[in-house]
Amino acid sequence: MIVRATRERVPFAEITRRVGEEADRLGLPRPSYQQVRVLAHEAIGHRERRREVARSLADAAFDPLIVRQMATLGRVIDGAAGEAARTVRDRRRRSTYSLLLAAYETSAVGRSARRYSTR
Repeated sequence: MIVRATRERVPFAEITRRVGEEADRLGLPRPSYQQVRVLAHEAIGHRERRREVARSLADAAFDPLIVRQMATLGRVIDGAAGEAARTVRDRRRRSTYSLLLAAYETSAVGRSARRYSTR
């Protein structure tokens, strides 16, 4: 209620009256003018900080230097991911080759081939 009222730029006295009426309706104690004012200022400050962050993000999105840095970072990440994929693929190839070689050597064909190659 206080946040919405601060967005509408309602005076603090009116906000205090509205919050007091709602507190009465709910059977709660009425907040003081000072309490409502502190909460209203916090709501306004929070909204201003969000706007500032949004402006900074918008500025960063269109700043050529930052865009270039983000593109470079993307290429570095892509390169690292590609290198990791190649490493995994190479390890799989080696392990598959090792398994096939072991299976061949333990098979009857592999054993007979070894017998003939040692002579």
